[in-house]
Parts: sequence; C-alpha cells; structure tokens
Amino acid sequence: MINSKQISPIRDDFKKLEESEVKQETEDFVNHLASAIEVAEKQEEKAESNLSKVRIFRIFIIFISIGTSIILVYLFIIYASRNISLPVTAITNITQQAI
Repeated sequence: MINSKQISPIRDDFKKLEESEVKQETEDFVNHLASAIEVAEKQEEKAESNLSKVRIFRIFIIFISIGTSIILVYLFIIYASRNISLPVTAITNITQQAI
C-alpha cells in the first residue's frame, strides 16, 4: 500500500508538470490543432457544396449536349432527304414531260 510519504513526491511532480512550459506548449499545440481541424471541416463542407453544384451543372451540360445532338441529327435528316428527293423529283418531272 502507498503511504503519504510516497504520495507527496508524486503530487509535487504533478504540480511541476502543470506549471511547466511543456504543458503550456502542449495546450497551445492542441488549440492550434483544434483550429486547424475546424478550418479543414469548413473547407470540406465548402468542397462538398461545390461538388453538388458541379454535379448539377454536369447534368445540365449533358442535357444541353443531347438536345443539341438531336437538333443537329434532325437538321441533317431534313438536308439529306431533300438532297435525295431533288434528283428523284427532277427525274419524275423529265419523264412526265417526255410522256
């Protein structure tokens, strides 16, 4: 069992530790570390917010791209069908005139 003579030096050592510069430096380090963690968490929240905005913008660009592609395909089909039908119409007109 520990007697009071053994406890007294341990108490003195703890008092010295509490009053030492190392303790203060450790507390300062912990405070700086806590501040850095706060900043990192805020930056993470901001990055997540930006990521969700970018995802929405990406979907918007995909829909615009698909819509533009559909319009271009439609215009190409109209152009191709007219270019195919013009010679056929010309041949039909010539054969009708010949008859």
